[in-house]
Order: sequence, then structure tokens, then C-alpha cells
Amino acid sequence: MLYQMMGMERFSIDLYEHRELVDSLYHTMVQRYDELYALAAKSPVEVLQSADNITSIVVGEERFRQYCMPCYERHTRSIAGTGKKLAVHLDGRLHSLMGPIGEASFDIVEAFTPSPTGDVTVAEAREAWPDKALWLNFTSSMHIEPTEAIKAHTRQLIQEAGTRRGFAIGITEDIPQRHCVRSLRAIAQVIQEMR
Repeated sequence: MLYQMMGMERFSIDLYEHRELVDSLYHTMVQRYDELYALAAKSPVEVLQSADNITSIVVGEERFRQYCMPCYERHTRSIAGTGKKLAVHLDGRLHSLMGPIGEASFDIVEAFTPSPTGDVTVAEAREAWPDKALWLNFTSSMHIEPTEAIKAHTRQLIQEAGTRRGFAIGITEDIPQRHCVRSLRAIAQVIQEMR
């Protein structure tokens, strides 16, 4: 609703002035997602993604607990016993949601964006969410930095992860074209070095 249907301003106004309509749409969407996850549970995929695009500044703990966490619980139940993992797209600032994220029933924090772009480090995430895998969005602001700074940051991310198990570095944001090859090469070189 927030990102694909209404935008932040319209969503905020409607949530405040027409909560019953927002909740009605939410419950209809939940029913549709139940159908989708029932189908996905029968598919050969290993990972299902909930593309929530969460940032604590917008969503806040109350709405995260009321609207998001029950859906994660439903999705997790629908794939129970299938061996599939549930990933949730949490690419924003997450510090004020660290507790609820740790309590939520999903397996992978996908698109996790560490500081300085986000507000949680990999080390803090590992400590707060020891049972969840981290699938990083490489820190977007670093792509335009000098090559050695990109390499140093990549090393720091890997060192903070502590172990390769349950840790992946990905890119979910656009890299400025003129920095793309150089940045990807620097990241790949460090990953190869630290294998």
C-alpha cells in the first residue's frame, strides 16, 4: 500500500483519517498473499521473498508489529516443513526495529543496508539477530568512494559478519554507471581474497 499504491503522504493521511478502509484493504491483501504463499510452498524454489521495503522511520514499531509481523508468521506457517526459507526486504534504517525484527518469524534479512547508509552495523545485526541470515545490500554510498576505501569497507563487512555461514553480499540499488565496474571489481577482489 505504502510504496506501490498510495505513496507516503496519501498512506499517512488515510491511515490517520480512514483507518477502517486501510485495514479492510490490508485484510484483503493478506488473503491474497495467503493464496500466493500456498502456491509458492508447492514450488521447487528454496527462498521466498517478502518485498516489504521496510524502513523504521516510515513504518515504526507499532505498525511493524501490527501489520508486518503477523504476515511473516502466516507466511512461515504456510511453508513449514517444505525446507524453504523466508526472506524479508529490510533495506532501510532499522535501529528502532531491531527487537521486533529479532522476534519476527522469518529466516533472512534481505537487502540489509549497513551503516553508514543504514543505521545498523553488520556486527550489531549479527548480535541482535543471531538466528537470521544477512543478505546485504552493499552499502550504496560506498560505490563512489576510491577503490581502496571500497575494499576496506568490504573487508570490514566480512570481518563483522564473523562467519560466512548465513552471510551474503548483494546489490539491490543502482550503482552510478561510471563507478559500476570499478566498484564491483573491488568488492569481488576482497571476497576472493577472504575466502
